[in-house]
Parts: sequence; C-alpha cells; structure tokens
Amino acid sequence: MRIQREKWTSVLSDVDPLLVELESERQKHRFLSSLEDIETHAKVMETAMTGGEMEKTLAPYNALFNLNKELATNTSYMRLQSHCQHKLESCYSKLIQRYSDDFRVALEQMHWPQTFSNKLGKPDTYNKGLIRFQLMFCLMLDLKSPYESGADDKEPDAPLPDSMSQPEQPPTRLSLLPLNLMLEPLEKRFRYHFSGRRETNRIDKPEWMYTFLINVLKSHFHLLTKVLQPLLDRRQIPVHTVTLFTQSLVKLVNKKLELDMDKFTASREILSHVIAETLAFERELKGTYFYPTDLPISVHVFTGDRDRFALWLKYETTYALERLDMMMDSPVGNTFKYQGVEGMKSLRPTEVSGDVLLLLQSITERYHGLSDVTLQYQFISHIQIRILAIFLNELETVTVKYQEDLHEAIDRQESFMMHINSVFYLYTIVADWSEQVFFMDIYERLRANADTYEAIKKDRRTLGAEHSTTSRTSVDSLARASTGGHAHRQARAQDTDGGDESHNGTESGTESEAEEHEPSEYIVDDVEGQESELSMGLWASSASAGSSDGGGVFKGILKKYRLALDELLGRLTKSAVDGILPLFKAYRRQRWTVATSTRAAAHSDVSLAVCEPFQVIKEFMDVAHSTLAEPLFNHIWPRIAKSVSQYILNEVICTNFFNEGGAKQLQIDSECLFRMFKLYTNQPENFFKQFKETVLLLNMDLEKIQETKAKLTAAEESDDLDETAEVLEHLASLNVYKLTADQALTVLGRFLFPTKS
Repeated sequence: MRIQREKWTSVLSDVDPLLVELESERQKHRFLSSLEDIETHAKVMETAMTGGEMEKTLAPYNALFNLNKELATNTSYMRLQSHCQHKLESCYSKLIQRYSDDFRVALEQMHWPQTFSNKLGKPDTYNKGLIRFQLMFCLMLDLKSPYESGADDKEPDAPLPDSMSQPEQPPTRLSLLPLNLMLEPLEKRFRYHFSGRRETNRIDKPEWMYTFLINVLKSHFHLLTKVLQPLLDRRQIPVHTVTLFTQSLVKLVNKKLELDMDKFTASREILSHVIAETLAFERELKGTYFYPTDLPISVHVFTGDRDRFALWLKYETTYALERLDMMMDSPVGNTFKYQGVEGMKSLRPTEVSGDVLLLLQSITERYHGLSDVTLQYQFISHIQIRILAIFLNELETVTVKYQEDLHEAIDRQESFMMHINSVFYLYTIVADWSEQVFFMDIYERLRANADTYEAIKKDRRTLGAEHSTTSRTSVDSLARASTGGHAHRQARAQDTDGGDESHNGTESGTESEAEEHEPSEYIVDDVEGQESELSMGLWASSASAGSSDGGGVFKGILKKYRLALDELLGRLTKSAVDGILPLFKAYRRQRWTVATSTRAAAHSDVSLAVCEPFQVIKEFMDVAHSTLAEPLFNHIWPRIAKSVSQYILNEVICTNFFNEGGAKQLQIDSECLFRMFKLYTNQPENFFKQFKETVLLLNMDLEKIQETKAKLTAAEESDDLDETAEVLEHLASLNVYKLTADQALTVLGRFLFPTKS
C-alpha cells in the first residue's frame, strides 16, 4: 500500500503542471475568442452603418454590450474587459452620432418643424421621412448606454446645445435625446425671432414670445401624443413626451427672461406686464397641456430670487393701491353694479365693491400658481388684506359724515345703505373664499410653519402702520359723490287742536302731557320669534370667519367687517327710528275719548295724525327694500317694526284712555300699519304681537271686557296675578299670549265704559 501511494503521488505531481498548462491554454482560447467576438461585433456594426442598414446595427451592439457585461464579472480578464469597454464606448459614440445624423435627415424630409394642413397637403418626402423618423427614434430609445453595464464611470455629456440639455429629474438620458434633436431647429427659430435687434424682440411684448411657444406646442401636439408617446409606452419608459417637450421650451423662456431681467425691473409697467403674460403662459400649459403643477415654470425666475420677488410684490402693492384710489374716487362708485340683474338681490353690490372684488381676484390669479405658500400668503397679507382694511376704514370715515341728521334726508339714508351694501358684499364673498380649498390649504400649511406665519404677520402690521400715516383724498371725493340729488325731508310734529272740555277729554289731555321717552329707547336689537336671513343664512355661514377657531387667512379682516356691519346697521336702525317716532307726537296727543262712542258708527279711515309717520315709514321701507341687500333688509325692518310697536304701546295706548269708538279707530290704524309690512312678510302682525293683542283687548265686547277685568283684578288682589293658571287660561282663550296678566289689566284700565244717560 505504501508503495502504491508513493506511485500515485508521483503520477499526480507529474499531472498537475499539465492541468495548469491546460487551464492556461483554455483561458488563452477564451481570451482570443472574446477578443475576436469584440472585433467581429464591432465590424458587423460598422458594416451595417456603412451600408445604411441602420436597423441591423443594434443587434451586434447589444451582443457587444452583453459581452462587456459578462467580462466585467470575471476578474481574470481585466485588460480584456477594459478593451471591450473602450470598444463599446467607441461604438456607442458612433451609433449616437449616426443615429442623430439620420434622425436630422428624417426631420428635414418631414420639413420639421413646419406643419401642414389637410387642405394644402404634405410634401412627397413627408411620409418617407416619417417612417425613417420613427425608426431612428426607436433605435435611440433601444440603444443601451455602456455606462449601464456596471462601470462606475459617470456618463459624459452628449454633444447637445446648452439650452437643449435635459430638464431637472429626467427619467433616462436616452429617452431625451430624440426630443432634444427635434428641439434644435425650434431653438434656432426662437433665437432668430427673440434675440438681437429683431423687431419681434421687444421687452414690452412678451406675449409674442409666449404665443410663439404655445403655437409650437399646439402644432406638434398630435405628433407628440399619437406618434411618439405610444413608442415610449410600448417600451414601458415612464416619460411623457409633452411634458419633456414643454420643459425644454420653458428652459428657452427662462434663459430669455434671465437675459432681459435688468430691462424688466427698470420699469414697473413692463415688469408687471411680463409677469402677467408669464402667469398666463403658465395657466395655458397647466390647463391645456396638463403640465405638472410640481414642476417649476418661468414664473420661478421672479420668485426664486428674494430681491426680485420683493420688487414684484412692491410693484403689485403700488399698482393695487392706485387702482383702489381710482375706484374710491369714481363718481359712480356708490351706484348699483348689476342693476336689474336677476339673482343679485341677495347681495346688491355697488360699483366700487364690485371693482374692489375684481381687483382682489386679479391679485389671486397672480399668486394662485405659486408653489411656495409663504410667497402666496405675502400677496394675501401685504395686498389683499391691506386693500380690504383700507376700503373698510375709508367707508367708515365716509359714513360718519352722514351720521348727523341722517334721518332727515332720504338721499343720505340711501347713500348710507349703499355703503353698507359695499361692506356686506365684500364680507360675504371673502368669507366664502375662506372656506374654499385653495385658501384653507394655504392656512393649514402656514400653521404647520408657525414661525414663518408669525414673521409675515408682523411684517404686514409694520407695513399697515406705515400706510396709515399717509394722507389720502379719496374719502372726501367719495363723500362728495355720495351726497346730493334728493330734497331734504323736514320732520314735522303737529298737535291736534281739541276743544272738548269734557271729563274724558280733560283726562286724556292730562295723560298726554306725561313725559315722553326718547325714540332711541325703543330701538330693539333682537326680534323675538324672527330669524332673519342675515342671522340664519349668509351671516351665520361665515360666522366662523370671525371666531377664534375659523376664518383661515382672512380671519382678522372678516372680524373687522362683521363688527363694522353690526355698527352700520345699528346706526341705520337708530336713524330710522329717530326720524319716525317723533312724528307720532300728534298721534300720541290724539283724544281717543271724543271719537264716535259706538263702534258701528266709527269711520273706516285712518287717523289724520298718523298719516305722516305712516308715510315716512312707507318711504323709508321702500328705499330700504329697493336699496339694501336682501339679508340686510330682512335684518333691519323687523327691528323698526318692533320699535314702532313698542312706542305706540307705551306712548300712545298706555298714556291715553279709549272709548269704544277710539278703540275701533286704533284697530283701523293698526290694520293699516300691518298692511304696510305685508310686502315683506305673509304675517306682519307677528312682529307687532303685543300691539295686536292690546288692540284685541280694547275691541272686545263690553261684557267680555268687564269679565276679563274682574278676573284680573281679583287675581291681583290675591297677589298671584301672573301665576294663576285660571287667569292664563282665560287670556289664552282670548288669543292673548305675549301680554302678561299685569299688562293686560293695565290695558283694560285704559278703556272707558260708556256713561249711562
């Protein structure tokens, strides 16, 4: 065994060198074979290129690509792999150059970028060029880059023009190359028209440049979407041809804007016009050609630089304030904007408020497409909120001029109402804005960045303080435009002469000399049982705007508008009451006991003394109904009605005595008053409930009056007048619900029974 082991060991020692030599020969063979394959693939590819058979060039190149990838995994052939990589890069460069040349030839055959209508027809070479165009486009898409085979080298830039370089975040470089080649002639045309001393190169006509690019996109939209996009989709390349094409056009614009920026910023008018056209260009791309909203467009040239944006914001603010001055100075600013238009009764905007809203909307369009929320809010805070604050402040200043003797002039009241309409219209629209997704999103994103939000608000307060120190003349101009035109009404209070010296007449006259309360004491803030549209509709829907939990970016200014509306409506109500109630003085002193003693004989005409106050009420209500926005009118007229009702109840009924004829006359007068308000509600008596029940008690049968008075007197003597169920049940049977038992007894005490002859 030992001898055999030594023998085999000797044999193996002789075989090992042979095996090593065999492996070496095998590697040499593989080396030479691979080297031959490299040269063969390269030669076949070049032969196909020389013969013009471009569709046959891709197969040998792909074989060379795969061989290079295989060699890269074998460390034994480092030099061979380096040679193969170099050969692959050389072939790649040759193919790219040849494909590009043939692609340009195809474009020339198609007469690119010229477009042809169906009527004129296409040139004979178009179809041939289109076939070659699609072939070369596909070859460039399918051509694999040698830098995708695993090497660490960074792919060098292809020989493309700077302006045609790939946009930010491209999917793959090869997918861009055909489109970039298509854009070369377009870039030449663009530079031809919009550079140098060409007549089309005008900084005050940026719309020419944008129209040119939009027309390019529109003309070739079919080719991009119907011819090229399917080629990409079949290869599952996540590229949208229109987006990439548009990105390259945007790069052209950006370079042009950067080049002319100094000229733009030298003139406010030109800069504003350029930005307006740039924003319109952006809206067209996003709205018509579905350009992604997250990709920067040309407006980024103005917002990306802090100084440029500050200058833009300054120019926009100056322009907006100048426009506001013109609106406030307009002689027709305080007239209806949509006179006679159906559906506008609920708002009834004035010319000035409508114009201010259009100004605010135009400002919104300026920043709507900006991606940076802090830039958007600077437009809101520095311009829009500022405009709203100035407008409100000046309207409040103007309305102060009407406060004195407002009730004495219908024209002043009408102008005052128009100003209230202006405030209400802007309040309603801006409150609606605050609930829109766009503004809510701005608010939520700002809250997520609280430090920036507070810094912008602080900066806005500083600007507001600076503006408040500037002088303006618009207030006086608006005041002059708002006054004049109608004759002043002089309030008259005439006493009714009475010659009756009877006991009843003397007693009534004595009561009439009682101290009369001021009209303002009868102004009511709330109307029981009445929910106006103002409180339940538009007002309530935007109530959150003034609360601490809602309102978004407009919360502060909406709260100011809400408070201003409350104050203005209160002043209008007070002026109406102050102008109406003093006219009831003669009615208050009317002798109700000298009227015809029987109800059947009482005449059916209203009292002469009440004609004037009723006429004033009708005139005011007519003006208010035709002038105020519907929710505002529905807010104010019930309060006036309640004030008149309380005044008549306290100053007329409770200070006079009534016989049967006087009670009947009071009923006739009340029915006339109710009919005046019939235009505004189906049941006007619901707003005069206590007055109505008082008239009802005074006009009952004598027996029922005696019976009711006796029950109430008995209950009063037992000290449970307002708590006796029997008394309340009895009053309910008489349809008396709002008057207390004590009040009912007081009213019945004003009735004088006829004396027995």
